[in-house]
Amino acid sequence: MKKTVCKVKGMSCAACSAAVEKTLKGQKGVLSASVNLASEEAGIEFDENIVSENDLSEAVHKAGYELVFSSSDSSEADNSEDEEAMRAEKRRKIRLITSLCFTIPLFVLTMGHMVIKTMPHVNGYIQLALCVPVLIAGASFFTRGFRGLFSGHPNMDTLVAVGSGASFLYSLYNLFSKTSHNYYFEGVATIITLVMVGKYIEARSKRKAGSSIKALMKLSPTRATVISSGKQVEKDIKDVFAGDIVLVKPGEKIPADGTLTEGYADVNESMLTGESLPVHKTEGSAVFAGTINTNSSFQYEVTKTGADTAFAAIVRLVKEAQNSKAPISRLADKVSGVFVPIVMCISAVTFLGWMLAGRGFSFALTNAVSVLVIACPCSLGLATPIAIVTSTGVGARLGILFKNAEALENLGYMKNVMFDKTGTLTTGHPAVTEYSDDETLRLAAIAEQNSEHPFAKAVLDTAAEKFCEEIPGVKYFTSFPGKGIIARLNGEKIIAGNRALMNDNGVSVPDFREEAEIYVASGSEYKGFVRVRDSVRAESREAVSELKKLGLTAHMLTGDNQGKAAEIASLCGIEKVHSSLMPQDKLDIVGNTERSIMVGDGINDAPSLEKADIGVAMGNGTDVAISSADVVIMRDKLTAVPTSVRLSRQTIKNIKYSLFWAFVYNIAGIPIAAGVLTLFGGPSLNPMLCALCMSASSVSVVLNALRLRRFR
Repeated sequence: MKKTVCKVKGMSCAACSAAVEKTLKGQKGVLSASVNLASEEAGIEFDENIVSENDLSEAVHKAGYELVFSSSDSSEADNSEDEEAMRAEKRRKIRLITSLCFTIPLFVLTMGHMVIKTMPHVNGYIQLALCVPVLIAGASFFTRGFRGLFSGHPNMDTLVAVGSGASFLYSLYNLFSKTSHNYYFEGVATIITLVMVGKYIEARSKRKAGSSIKALMKLSPTRATVISSGKQVEKDIKDVFAGDIVLVKPGEKIPADGTLTEGYADVNESMLTGESLPVHKTEGSAVFAGTINTNSSFQYEVTKTGADTAFAAIVRLVKEAQNSKAPISRLADKVSGVFVPIVMCISAVTFLGWMLAGRGFSFALTNAVSVLVIACPCSLGLATPIAIVTSTGVGARLGILFKNAEALENLGYMKNVMFDKTGTLTTGHPAVTEYSDDETLRLAAIAEQNSEHPFAKAVLDTAAEKFCEEIPGVKYFTSFPGKGIIARLNGEKIIAGNRALMNDNGVSVPDFREEAEIYVASGSEYKGFVRVRDSVRAESREAVSELKKLGLTAHMLTGDNQGKAAEIASLCGIEKVHSSLMPQDKLDIVGNTERSIMVGDGINDAPSLEKADIGVAMGNGTDVAISSADVVIMRDKLTAVPTSVRLSRQTIKNIKYSLFWAFVYNIAGIPIAAGVLTLFGGPSLNPMLCALCMSASSVSVVLNALRLRRFR
């Protein structure tokens, strides 16, 4: 099974993306396909044993478009795409300037008499001579438009081509037959030019929408200084492999992931985590590609390169999110798929209706062309993808990774937020504060040495400081999630865990005024206790307060006893506390809470993250592909959780606003263009004005989505 993202060339509107998506989904062996008009990319999952890339390319080509497969992780491919986009924009600009140079004088010469009464009408042949260069400059509308029409997938270009083409042919007929002096050459040129203006602005704006991820991708360095046989050798990043020792000087970008082996430095990891403060690195610290060494030279051993780095994983996640579909786009997608054929039918009915009403060929043609030109499938199709592309890019800049558009949309609808305690509300670095005696501490360390629980590390660190001798290893141990550990040393059964584990094994624990985190027993004999404390994150209370302001109810889920849980919850400002929980208890609570966000560390809380409506994993810059989470917070700051909720709500508000006006524009504009108002003594719309409205509609949707770039 293969999952890939590829470029789609030749799309001009939502009808195009709908046609490509329908074509791909119709191919045998394709499991899923999602085409994004904003990024001009298609995300495809298919079985290579059934259908090949060539088969998919050929099918899309028959539909009138071009599918270009390339490695999404290749920086060369990305640079090539950027260069090609710049060349295309330059060609588009040249064609637009050419069109303007002929349209403006044509418009002035033909319409000038409306302002200057003494100005004579210009000769029809001169109008034709000025119109033809504009047709040549806008030839792509006709080639793409009629190709889409003949392939059974009409698009926006089809509407422009049919409308302006009909007007041009009618004018040409009148000119050579001399049956009438009604020419529409200036209208044809103006329609094409105005649509070109709109498309040019739209293309530039769409490029800005994806600028966040493009800026992120440009942070990846292309050269590295490798230490080889004691000498410094500068190499292309493609020639750097795992195991190489790389030298990084102050101010340089780190070329690949690895582990620092010599020296120290403060590293700016803002491109990964959104955190502006540098992180101090010493020997043994992990360093990541694209981050910046701010102050001193160091050497490190490369562990991951290219597509395997944390940086590449972030780019991959963001791209996948940008090319996914949000649930809110379903209605717009359905409408876009049938929009153009319906508009063409309305145009034909308009023409026939006015002809039967006796209003004449010229009046009927003008209104029919107006219907074709004013219709704008772009405004419907661009509203959602442009907003998603912009928001996921903004999120990446802030250290918030959305796995898909559905998570970005649904996050804003949640009403409950469930926090795991250890490592989420607390720092996850507990320390031993008290223990009964040295023997109790030694036994606890023996039992806990194979545990990955944060409490185990605290016990082992304290024991290492206290005892010089090495803690003896154990061969047999059993972990009881939510309770503790049972180990055996030379036949001796050592139990280290909470009161519930002691009760299960028949160990009588004295009553304490304050419960301990770890009780220790040898066999069935109680030995003592170890108290461990984990400090609350400095920003936990602020994050909870922000979420409450957003209307969410905060819950804390923990295996701690009620007393300790209440203490931590009080410090964080959480009122709903669920204590003494086993892992299954957490799952049940999360599963039974409607519209819930689960916030955890992404490892121990994986089942709960997957069970919740939205799983939010707190990351540290390395674990960017936590499969169980919908959202990954790259910076180790809890305040990013309310920020992600606000970004989601702003995005949905933006999309709804754009979709509302797009629907209103088309629902109101098409009947007016058809001349309905003339039945009540009102005006009719000139095709040139309709072209202006159509371009303004699509551009306004894109500009509205770009407002999300200002989100802070």
